[in-house]
Amino acid sequence: MAASQAQVEVEAGYPVVLVCPLTGNYTFPVWTGPPGLAQPLTSGESVNQFGMTWDDDDRNLRIGASATAYTGEYRCNNGQGEGVLTLTVTCKSLDIDCTVQTITTMLFSH
Repeated sequence: MAASQAQVEVEAGYPVVLVCPLTGNYTFPVWTGPPGLAQPLTSGESVNQFGMTWDDDDRNLRIGASATAYTGEYRCNNGQGEGVLTLTVTCKSLDIDCTVQTITTMLFSH
């Protein structure tokens, strides 16, 4: 079931926040990300991936500087449901036109 869709664009090197689309009163969901990144990205209050931190509300994940290494599917799970975000980071190195092109949000509940 798709809850909503969002598109976000930022220049490479700028921060981007991955917003967990789950509703309710929770903090520190378990985040997983694409291959090549720490699995899981978070565990409790700890963020296991260098370059990422909890955002101010302790449910969303902040990437300090967008880069192509962060391209892929992200999932957040609060124990009662799972949200899915697809992040695509593209970079044209010759003309330095680097942007985060797409964040798609879906919501799955148990």
